[in-house]
Amino acid sequence: MTYPINPATGLPMTSEDYSGVDVGGNPYGTRLDSQLPWSAPFWDAA
Repeated sequence: MTYPINPATGLPMTSEDYSGVDVGGNPYGTRLDSQLPWSAPFWDAA
């Protein structure tokens, strides 16, 4: 069984076709993690 890779995240999809989401919950071709609260710029300050 070979699962396609979401090109936006590099993660495998949860089904054998391009529909649905990858293992991180992102729809194919998208990356949603940039909108999560824990990626706020002020937390990344050194």
